[in-house]
Amino acid sequence: MGLKPPKIGFAELQLTSVGAQELRFLVHVEAQNPNDVDIPLSNVRFDVLVVGQPVATAAARETMFTLPANTARRIPFEVRVPTQRLAALLAQARAAGAERIDYRISGYATWGSSGLAIPIERAGTLQLPRRLFEQRPAAPQT
Repeated sequence: MGLKPPKIGFAELQLTSVGAQELRFLVHVEAQNPNDVDIPLSNVRFDVLVVGQPVATAAARETMFTLPANTARRIPFEVRVPTQRLAALLAQARAAGAERIDYRISGYATWGSSGLAIPIERAGTLQLPRRLFEQRPAAPQT
């Protein structure tokens, strides 16, 4: 049949919860089906690696959905990031003077209920906001 894997892109990112243990984001992924047939997907999950280090896990909010043929669809994902892990990686980037960091997304989706795994892979570079590198004044001593 010669099916092509869906093309994945990021459409929107919202911070939904900030806690001492983890940050939660809602990420809308734009998934394009380049095939002439619908692709039913289930159990869509991926890991986010920053500078080669695992930082977050993500799961689609819908357990099962369909990508219509030759069409794009937005899929909401809940992403959980351990607060301390993210802070440590940003501190490393800051200490190294990095203005950009490499990321990789690696995961899978299942073709409907068949058990056939479809890999999800994407890599890129993120521009870090300048304010991360600005020195903050020390808090006054009381």
